[in-house]
Amino acid sequence: MQQIINFFLRSRDALLFLFLFGLALVLTIDSHGYHKTLWVSSNNVVFGNLHEWQSSLGDYFSLDERNASLQAENQYLRQQLLNRDGDGGVPLDSMSWTPDYKITPGMIVRNTHKKTHNYAIINRGSRDSIAIDQGVIGPSGIVGLIDEVGPRYSRIITLLNPDVSWEAQLKGTNLFGILSWDQRNHRVMDLEDIPRLARVRQGDTVVTGQYSRIFPQGIPIGVVSQVNLQEGKDYYDLKVQLLNDLARSREVYVVEQRDRIAVDTLLNLPTE
Repeated sequence: MQQIINFFLRSRDALLFLFLFGLALVLTIDSHGYHKTLWVSSNNVVFGNLHEWQSSLGDYFSLDERNASLQAENQYLRQQLLNRDGDGGVPLDSMSWTPDYKITPGMIVRNTHKKTHNYAIINRGSRDSIAIDQGVIGPSGIVGLIDEVGPRYSRIITLLNPDVSWEAQLKGTNLFGILSWDQRNHRVMDLEDIPRLARVRQGDTVVTGQYSRIFPQGIPIGVVSQVNLQEGKDYYDLKVQLLNDLARSREVYVVEQRDRIAVDTLLNLPTE
């Protein structure tokens, strides 16, 4: 306490000067309109910047909460979209049957894209109703297929894996092909079995097919980036640029087709 008193005694002249200077400044600003306007304007700038910085800091620390809220909203919107006739892609005719889909949001916690066989791990498991053979999509397109499930985490075999191939369709047509990874570029895949009589151009959109047992019809996959047709061949060799960058994917949605077991049971019935 004595040290504080000694400080004020030593600094009394400087403190008195600052007090009188501040008082004179206030009186000057209050008695002159121009100075008052300038002071208010400067105050608005200073405190505006301070509040903006404070708001930005608060936003930064609430990013996880806001991301969770946005993902929940996206989950609802995507589920409404997937359960529409047509599934947002190629229109279904009046005789088509649209399965009922449920989606579960998740986050990729580990991912590979430079290996020969690539996988991703998500923070959802059996306690979240995740099961083997459920499809996984991202904000821009499909990601892969659940192939292993634990209580809290599951593994995705991604598009970047030569062990699996995918049914794909040229949007707006009835042309189907087989999509597979060429093991070279993590953004490019091969699409085969599209007949040479079809009109295929660079930029054509590739989507999931009508008869996929994993994904709804019309989920985006990529665009045709290269059209090759060798002489004497009946089918194109197409290169497809993926819309979803699997090296950067983080937010995902697991797709469950609720009627899949019933459909698979019918498909596996013995025939006479």
